[in-house]
Amino acid sequence: MNRLVKRIKACALYFFAIASWPVFSQDPQSLVNSINYGIPVSPAFELLPSKPSETSNLVTPKDVYTTIPSFISDGKLKTGVAADIRPFSYWVGNLAAYQNNKLKQILWRTVVAVGTAPAVTGDDAYLSTGLRTTIIDKGDPRANRAYIDRLVTAYANGLGSLPTPPSFNMTQDQLNQRAIQAAQASELGMLNADTERENILKDSWNAFKVDVGAAYMVKAVNGSFQSDQLKADRWGIWVASGIPIGKKGQLSITGKTSKVLSATSNQSETSRHVAGGRLRVFICKSFAVSGEIAGLWSNYSQDATLNEAWTHFAIISEIKVPLLGGWVNLAYGGDTAHRTSANSKFSFSYAISANRILKQ
Repeated sequence: MNRLVKRIKACALYFFAIASWPVFSQDPQSLVNSINYGIPVSPAFELLPSKPSETSNLVTPKDVYTTIPSFISDGKLKTGVAADIRPFSYWVGNLAAYQNNKLKQILWRTVVAVGTAPAVTGDDAYLSTGLRTTIIDKGDPRANRAYIDRLVTAYANGLGSLPTPPSFNMTQDQLNQRAIQAAQASELGMLNADTERENILKDSWNAFKVDVGAAYMVKAVNGSFQSDQLKADRWGIWVASGIPIGKKGQLSITGKTSKVLSATSNQSETSRHVAGGRLRVFICKSFAVSGEIAGLWSNYSQDATLNEAWTHFAIISEIKVPLLGGWVNLAYGGDTAHRTSANSKFSFSYAISANRILKQ
């Protein structure tokens, strides 16, 4: 009982200390997501003004067909929805063919995605589609023959405890016991294989990779999905790379350019370019740090005097606190002030979450 009281008091003091810092906002996740300069998770997200809240990872064309209705509600585009599919996953043949053919590896890694988001103002909505492919992936387990052999060996070692084949004179009780032993051997094999999977992921999570992608976005006027209400808005392309820094760190760098198709006046942005990187270091299981910096250039080709550039910066630390049953995230960063956002500034933020934000 005394231990419980002490724990409650400690938590109360901690929350009081955090609440007494008025300069803090409460969303370090926004610093992570505000500029996507690392390798994109889904190509549909790159041009959307905000992140979709629902994502479906699809496999077959049938899955795509059954998901399409979820994008439309009462004739209008539903926002906050996303879906992605690997369209060539069934065209690359067996594992041996995959390992011996670089083109098939690239095809299998290709992702096509669709996502929606609300416009910043008004009732309009955005619909974006994109394609991303990894042309180099040194951490691809399907292409790693040594890993596949280790996986098979690990599973086979678990099956080594299988009982001998049943004889014709076995009783029902003996057959039942043998079935239990066989199930246990299979489970052990799966556990061995799972351990091997965890080991390879631990060794290759930051392996060198290079991604390229493209996206195209339209605006649905008043959210209408009618063809005459869908207006071309912008398109963009990017290239990104992940570079290992020892066994515990990864440097992600990228360059992205987008062209605005809906510019209507001298005051309208016509293109934007982004270049930057993030360094993530997982120092131990309970502590990680991420530092990021990106430069942004906004162009107005009809009036070059409006062109502007600014910098995005953020550093985030994440600490596991068993006393709180979760993670404490502290961050500092933001955007430098520029013409279209004169109030931009750097600030502190914090959060307490059940799950970690920084992931391998």
